[in-house]
Amino acid sequence: MATTDEWSLAYARQASADFNTFDLMQSLDVPDCHKLQFLQMACEKLVKAHRCVTGTPAEDLQSSHVGIAVHLPRVLRQQAVFLNFGGMRAREVLARAKALAREIELLAPSVRRGGQRPDIPYAAMSETSSNC
Repeated sequence: MATTDEWSLAYARQASADFNTFDLMQSLDVPDCHKLQFLQMACEKLVKAHRCVTGTPAEDLQSSHVGIAVHLPRVLRQQAVFLNFGGMRAREVLARAKALAREIELLAPSVRRGGQRPDIPYAAMSETSSNC
């Protein structure tokens, strides 16, 4: 059985691969929803890696979506401290990151289906699935 540290490293590697794919897709002519799916997956795996390191059992994370809106800002705040990035500029960046984290979390279809995004109803998503 893999250790929590091994799970954390695996999630971090997957997050990196997903983010690299997101980055690569920026120059491709594909619908934005496909690009954003990789961003959402990268953020989710980054959060899972962090949660493993901070004591959440890997089994609790393997079959669930994590709260990106809650946990990603925590990860970014810790990284800012590690980099000694502070002051007004850091507060502005972290506030924007928190808002972006909420939007990234809403990219997961299960969140939309939960009624969190009435501006993008599930029925409309399925009708335009080829174009997202």
